[in-house]
Amino acid sequence: MPNQVLNYKCPCCGAPLHYSGASGKLKCDSCGNEFELEAMQQVQEVEESTAEQTMEWEGTGNDAWQAGETEHLLTYSCPSCGAEIVVDDTTAATECVYCGNASIMPGAVSGDFRPDAVLPFIKTKEDAVAAYKELIKGKKLLPRAFASKKLIDKITGVYVPFWLFECRTDSTLSFRAQRVHTATHGQDMVTTTDHFLVMRGGSLDFAGVPVDGSSKFDDTLMESVEPFDTTKMQPFDTGYLSGYQAERYDIDAEQAEPRANERIRASVVETFSSTVGPIRAWRSSRRTYSCWTSGA
Repeated sequence: MPNQVLNYKCPCCGAPLHYSGASGKLKCDSCGNEFELEAMQQVQEVEESTAEQTMEWEGTGNDAWQAGETEHLLTYSCPSCGAEIVVDDTTAATECVYCGNASIMPGAVSGDFRPDAVLPFIKTKEDAVAAYKELIKGKKLLPRAFASKKLIDKITGVYVPFWLFECRTDSTLSFRAQRVHTATHGQDMVTTTDHFLVMRGGSLDFAGVPVDGSSKFDDTLMESVEPFDTTKMQPFDTGYLSGYQAERYDIDAEQAEPRANERIRASVVETFSSTVGPIRAWRSSRRTYSCWTSGA
């Protein structure tokens, strides 16, 4: 039996709705109407409560999948055209390849997989396309495929799961540093090197340290789009996913801790080393950290 798929349709004309970052509402590209997320949730609840029960048929055949091939695949039925949508078990939102309607998999973002908050898109697809065209403009050696309309039309916003860590660190660091001074005495050039053992210590508070929660995305690539403005996060609602792709986490908070620790340690060293002064060369010879994670 296909799993449940959720998509939002315009109550006025029946066309698909997508989340508009500009207005913060669900928008219909067909008739131009916009709807509040809360209002569409109420419409969805009414439709579900009045939906007619339908007969379901199961077929038999010899074209069975081989063992292990479907281990991480889920099958959904598009509510708009009835086509089958096959995705992996971490996909939370996509679109039907037949009718193009936005399709949300509520089961992928429920229970333990339900996010606490979402950072809604503000930039539109048009903004992304314009930025991409500006990026590739003038690059004569770039393969033509990168500028093809077919490729550009595929540009899609993706919601990526992140864990946010906050903690306080108590740190003690020692730096073996040196200061080099060169002076000319007559025809001789004299180089003097002063060596220092510099001690630094103190407490630092960290909040909202992001760690990518999906193994599908490269951590370095995800960190390149930081910082995220977490002050604009909203309580999670599936309506924000409409019209976008979305993934649920497959790296849990405990598995994400080493990366969070690595980022926090790097920030601690950078912060305290910046107070050492005009030292030409330095290295940290001892580090002591104490960290408490109060939320993720």
